[in-house]
Amino acid sequence: ADSQGKGGGSGGFIADCLVKTSDFHVGGQQYFVRNLKAPNLNKDAWLSTLYVGCEGNKIGQGEPNVAFVDHSPSIAEKPYITKNGTTWSLVKPKLRKNVRGPSFDESGNPVGEVGESIDFSQVYVAKRGATAAEINKHIANGKHIILSPYVYHLEDSIRLTKSGTVLLGLGLATLECAERRPCIIIGAVDDVRVAGFTIAGAVNSNNDAWVQIGDAKYTGNADKPSILSDNHIIVGYYRKTSVKSSVEINNGQVIVDHSWSWRSDIDGAYGESRNGFTVHGDGVTAYGIFSEHHWQFNLAWYGNNGRNYFFQCETPWDAARGTLVDWHQPRASASCPWRNWPAPNWYQNPSKPRCYYVDDQVQDFFGISILAYSMEGGGCSKWCGCQPTQSMDTHIQIPNKPGVSLLNVACWKNCGGGVDHCVNTGRADLWGAMHTNWCSGKEVDGAHVSTCNAPHDLGDFEIRPSVTEVPEDLETIDKGRAVITVV
Repeated sequence: ADSQGKGGGSGGFIADCLVKTSDFHVGGQQYFVRNLKAPNLNKDAWLSTLYVGCEGNKIGQGEPNVAFVDHSPSIAEKPYITKNGTTWSLVKPKLRKNVRGPSFDESGNPVGEVGESIDFSQVYVAKRGATAAEINKHIANGKHIILSPYVYHLEDSIRLTKSGTVLLGLGLATLECAERRPCIIIGAVDDVRVAGFTIAGAVNSNNDAWVQIGDAKYTGNADKPSILSDNHIIVGYYRKTSVKSSVEINNGQVIVDHSWSWRSDIDGAYGESRNGFTVHGDGVTAYGIFSEHHWQFNLAWYGNNGRNYFFQCETPWDAARGTLVDWHQPRASASCPWRNWPAPNWYQNPSKPRCYYVDDQVQDFFGISILAYSMEGGGCSKWCGCQPTQSMDTHIQIPNKPGVSLLNVACWKNCGGGVDHCVNTGRADLWGAMHTNWCSGKEVDGAHVSTCNAPHDLGDFEIRPSVTEVPEDLETIDKGRAVITVV
C-alpha cells in the first residue's frame, strides 16, 4: 500500500520480515503481520490489521481497526534451501517460543539457533510425473521431500508417517487429490513440516478431506509440533470437485501458519465444500487463516486450548442458488456419505451455516482479529444484488463459557442481507461493519477486555467507541448507509 493506505487489494500477509524505511504501510480490507521489525507498525487496512510478535512503534494503538499481540507464542518459519559452494542443504528452522521480531538480524545473520541443516543426500526432489507411490517409498526410507513446480496428479495420498519429515513445495507446487484419497495424510507423528503447496481435487472427485492431519486423535507434542506453512486450497475453479472439509486437523499441538481455503463460486467455477477448516485436536494454534465461501462452516473448531491469531471469511456468493443437484438428495449417497444438504439454498439450511463455529463442548479457546463478511449475491457485473438475499442470524457462534474469548471481532455487510448478530446473540449492523469483543458469554467493550481469558502477552488492548465511514472507493452496496459501529 502507499503512504495513504491505498492499494493492497483485499489485504494480505507478511511474516519474518525486516523493514528499514519508516514509510511502511499495509492496506486493503484486512492484513495480518507476524514477526516483523519496522520503525512504524501502521494501521492502514481500513477494517482490521493484526500484528503478532512484531517490533516497532505502534501506530493507532487502541483504535478499532488495529490490534497488537506482543509475542508469537510458538512458531517456526517454513523450510528453505541453501547453497554453500557446491553443497545444497534443506534447512528446517528451529521452533521459537514467545518471540518478537524476525528470525534474522539487520546483517542477515540468524537470531538464535538456525535449526537443522539437512544434506541433499537425505532429500528426494520430485519432478514432473512423480507419483505418490514413489514419494511414499522415499519417505519410508527416511528421506525428506521437495516437489519442484508442477501439477502432480496423485493416484494416492502422500503419507507422512515418520516424525521430523519435511515436505516442501517449490513455486507453489500443485497437488491434485485422487477420488476418496486426501492429497496429504499426516500420521500420529510429531515435528512434520508441510509448506508451499496449492491443493485441489481431481475433476469430478469426492473426498472427506484434502489435507488430513492425524488418522486418529493424537495428543501431539508442544515442543515438537507439526507445522503447516503457506498452503492454499482451491475447491472448484472450472472443475467439479467436492470435499467435506478441505483441511482436517485431528492431531493435537499442530500449528497452521498462513493458509487460504477458497470455494470457487463465481463465473461458473463451481465446487462443493462443506467446511474450510475443521479442528478436532487440542492445543492447536492457527496464525493467519483465510477461508471463504464454504457451505456450512468456514472454520469449525472442536478441540480445547485452541488459539487463533487472525481469521477472515466470506459467506458464499451463490447462497441463494443452492448447491449442485447431488446435494438436493434426501439422503447421502453411498459413494459420498457426508453429502447431504437438505435445503434448497444456504439460508434455509437447518444446520445453521456459520463463518466461524466453536463447538459448545469447548472449554478453553482464544481468538483475536476474527473477521466475517456477508457476500451473498455478489460476483456478477453489478457486484452485489445478483441473487435474492436475506439476513443471517449470526456469523460467529462460540460457547458462552468463562474460558472462551474473542477480541477485535469485525462483521461487515459487503453484499447480501447482513447479519442480525455478529457474535452469538450480540449486536450487529445490517448496513455496514462493526467491531466487538465477546468474553465469558457476553459482549464487552474495550474498557473491559482485561477481564477476558486472553494470553498474558497480549499487550495493551483497547477499543475506543467511534464511528468510521466505509471508504468511498470500496465496491460495496448501499455506500451511503455503510458505517463501522464500535461497541
